[in-house]
Amino acid sequence: MQGRGPLATVQVVEPGRARPVALPAGRAVVFGSGAASQVRVSDARWAPRQLSLTAQADGVALEALAGDEGVRLDEVPLGAAALLQPGDELRLGEVRLLVALARPTEDVSRVRLAGAEELLVR
Repeated sequence: MQGRGPLATVQVVEPGRARPVALPAGRAVVFGSGAASQVRVSDARWAPRQLSLTAQADGVALEALAGDEGVRLDEVPLGAAALLQPGDELRLGEVRLLVALARPTEDVSRVRLAGAEELLVR
């Protein structure tokens, strides 16, 4: 399922900034506070390799790499693994990850993501 297929995006919201991260179909992307993570966050409560997200046909598979302590999914404590859907929110410390799915496009840079303020209003 690599290359073509569903494409997920995650809006990484940190104090003072928000940025989109594209999740290629079928390939895990690691989020954490350390250099070994593909997506680094600035909150010290995050482990160097906190969690892994993989876009797949039925949602975004989440694997807690550093345990699930303190991670909340839609304000509920997270289990070790979950299947995320559009609109789901992960939170640990001051960092939030907002999940969205997009139709595959030839040019991923053309996918529009709403900013943090717009998402909060919605």
